[in-house]
Amino acid sequence: MRLNTHEVQVHRSTFRRRVLSAALLMVGFYALALVVAAALLYLPYAEWRYVDRLDLRLLFFSGAGVIAILAAITPRVDRFEAPGPLLTAQEHPGLFRLIEETAHATAQSAPTQVYLIPDLNAWVAQRGGVMGIGGARMMGVGLPLLQVLTVAEFRAVLAHEFGHFHGGDTALGPWIYNTRSAIGRTLQNLTGQHGLIGKPFEWYGAFFLRITHGVSRDQEYAADALAARVAGGEALVSGLKAIHASAAAFPPYWANEVVPALETGIRPPILAGFRSFLSSPDVAPGIAAHLEKELLSGVSDPLDTHPALKDRIEAIRLATASSAAPASPVAVPAVSLFPNPDQLEEALVDSLLPPARRATLTAAAWTEVGARVWLPRWKELVSNNRARLCGLQAAELFTLAVTPTSLPVRLELASDPAVASRRHVEESCLLIGAVVAVALHQLGFGFTARPGERIVFTRDGLSLQPFELIEQLHAGVLSADWWTAFCRDSGLDRADLASLAA
Repeated sequence: MRLNTHEVQVHRSTFRRRVLSAALLMVGFYALALVVAAALLYLPYAEWRYVDRLDLRLLFFSGAGVIAILAAITPRVDRFEAPGPLLTAQEHPGLFRLIEETAHATAQSAPTQVYLIPDLNAWVAQRGGVMGIGGARMMGVGLPLLQVLTVAEFRAVLAHEFGHFHGGDTALGPWIYNTRSAIGRTLQNLTGQHGLIGKPFEWYGAFFLRITHGVSRDQEYAADALAARVAGGEALVSGLKAIHASAAAFPPYWANEVVPALETGIRPPILAGFRSFLSSPDVAPGIAAHLEKELLSGVSDPLDTHPALKDRIEAIRLATASSAAPASPVAVPAVSLFPNPDQLEEALVDSLLPPARRATLTAAAWTEVGARVWLPRWKELVSNNRARLCGLQAAELFTLAVTPTSLPVRLELASDPAVASRRHVEESCLLIGAVVAVALHQLGFGFTARPGERIVFTRDGLSLQPFELIEQLHAGVLSADWWTAFCRDSGLDRADLASLAA
């Protein structure tokens, strides 16, 4: 569905109003900066003119303030750095065909450059040049985004991003961004001796953020409305739900699962791991609860650049209430737009690492991560704390778990239970988990370390989660009799834990 002439005219009128607002705010800031700079120059002149003397300290103070202000407000050239590997139509025809179709439907030209990014997001921008002049249209497409969306949802997200092109947001963005940056540089340059002079800029900056972030929220509503008309309201709503549900999960997945593997020199299957992470019994309920909270009680802060999910969905459904609901397309995963996702992952990882690190990476399945990544780390942790662990018997752990703050004292991480902090307890539980895990491995236990799941050691029908051990003993999930029997049957009671782990 293409936009009609009336809709194009409405968007142009809205864009003109936004440009006027941004221009007035920008002019207001630079006028404020020049007025303050002029006032600083006037101070030593007034002293010389009316008092017939010139204090060098005042001259230095005023001159330094003027230089700080002028240096801060000077426009910078936008030096663009690629956020990831550049995608081409020759290698990814399915993706670029969808981009071209969406650009045509929104009466826009396609971006000149499309990048793959390590984020659950998609964006468009006008980058390069000065204040948006002389820049080029660019798009970023997140690799994990392709994992959680269908093709129909991804098309709706693309239409939303093209809505920012259509509404002129990407042309307006550099003005707002550069003015915001200039305010920040001004405040930074005026700290210390010129702190009082920075107060007007501080007040103007708060006003500027409140107004421009309100404009940004309006831009999101307008882009949603266009995307709903072009790609369908239900596809956009389901896509927004999928993004909001999964967006909070990707950073911990990347930091706690992928990065440790990369640091060890192996590249696990990123998309498959994220899919497993999202469906993990320990992660999926939290994702569902987070989405439910957003849908029921999410509210926008005046300084948020995006409206609350609940408000966006209500606006989309209101805008499409009179439209006939299109037939639901077959749910084809968006990642199917790429002929070889594994090569895509490899290219993305390579773009994030220096050349020397790339050469050492080897592909490995998630089933190998436990032995190749985590076990060496646990052994290192145990080795570095062998003196603390010396003499600690497995049987002692039940008694220590009754009052968890006594555990840091036993491990000499705190001098007294009364001063043992939560951080001390967490460090103690991690250390106990590591020494028990290494000891169980030495005793012939195998373990799994799937993304998002708790680590479980098993052997001959026996199983234990060492990193939840203290918590489970404290909560009574594992009884004293059970723990005694497990230590006997597993062999943990044969020696102190440090010796078993050696």
